[in-house]
Amino acid sequence: TIYGATIGGYRKYSTSNGWKNATGMKIEAIAVFGKRLTEEERNAYRFPDPVERVTATDYPVPYAWFNEYGISDSAVEATATSLSANRQNAWWECYVLGLNPTNASDTFTATIRMEGQTPIIDFAPTNETLQATGAIRYILQGKPTLTNDWQDVDFAVPGDTNRIFRVRVKW
Repeated sequence: TIYGATIGGYRKYSTSNGWKNATGMKIEAIAVFGKRLTEEERNAYRFPDPVERVTATDYPVPYAWFNEYGISDSAVEATATSLSANRQNAWWECYVLGLNPTNASDTFTATIRMEGQTPIIDFAPTNETLQATGAIRYILQGKPTLTNDWQDVDFAVPGDTNRIFRVRVKW
């Protein structure tokens, strides 16, 4: 994302690397009609901070997350849709699911256990940051047989006939 504005005849651009002029030179100070601005004057001309770069995938993933795994900015978009080390999920899906994309044994799993007559579904891992902000939701779905359609499950309903379950991640 690039922001642009003209201040006192000078054209400025904001990029992920800071403010630059039209020729790409980094701007250390803003001049208006040849006068160096004071801190108060600079604040009056404040621009929005550059927006964090994110991928163009189904769920936007911050470039910074890829950088943590040694992926350069120039390789992020190609890496985002490529298969991760677990050979099951794309890299961007690993971000959403809370997986380490470089760990071949890191997978999203759901298990079922019974507490009396109530089936309990556990799943892990979870991306607690995205879940806490409401960016993603984990939805339990079930169906009585393989030929039925998936439906959201509410185990509070007596006589639930679902025998097949999955956890759907929605954003």
